[in-house]
Amino acid sequence: MFAFDLKEYLSLHSSGRLLQWPAVALCLACFGVAAQAPADSGPMACVREVEAPRFLGDMRGLPARVEVTVELGANGKVTSVTSNAAVGWIKAEMDLAFMTRAQYLDTCHGKKLKFVVSYLVEGSPTDKPISQTTIRMPNEFVVRCNPMLSTGK
Repeated sequence: MFAFDLKEYLSLHSSGRLLQWPAVALCLACFGVAAQAPADSGPMACVREVEAPRFLGDMRGLPARVEVTVELGANGKVTSVTSNAAVGWIKAEMDLAFMTRAQYLDTCHGKKLKFVVSYLVEGSPTDKPISQTTIRMPNEFVVRCNPMLSTGK
């Protein structure tokens, strides 16, 4: 139960301290809200599920930095995927990753999402495709590939 003490209220009011507490409370409340607010996650905020782009062993066109634009229509359906991929297998992989193997939120209809896929070649040569994919927020997939031993590709 709340008890009201008139003497304490008048004492706080006359000293000017009464206004300090609401200001402090407001600052703390704003800080709490700001601390809980999610950082802008860019185009990933529209992603329900996406499979990271892959490396399948074809070294043509690598290393590469591919810029991908995904246009969303009604119900989060992809209306188009465009990229600056210069090699066929990379373009096909962008279409698969961002259209066929992805789901977007219904609330993002009409948006154009921009992603970057960086293919880096690192490490020792291998006879099988080895890669690791990481995400750099807000919109970049980094695919690190080991170089392939000479297989004619």
